[in-house]
Amino acid sequence: MGLKIAFGGKGGVGKTTTMAKLASRWGQAGHSPVFAAGDTFRAAAVEQLTVHAGRLGCRIVKQGQG
Repeated sequence: MGLKIAFGGKGGVGKTTTMAKLASRWGQAGHSPVFAAGDTFRAAAVEQLTVHAGRLGCRIVKQGQG
């Protein structure tokens, strides 16, 4: 079982960017980060996380909006 971190907070404070930075660092250290998109209200948040996951080569778990 691995480390699990949940991010929460107001919009626009850098949660997604911070997640990508941490995933990049952990990936370089030999770990396999996985993103789990839980924002079903704002579709753009899931899209943004999907873009970061693709750039970093990380897996992402998500479902449709709503």
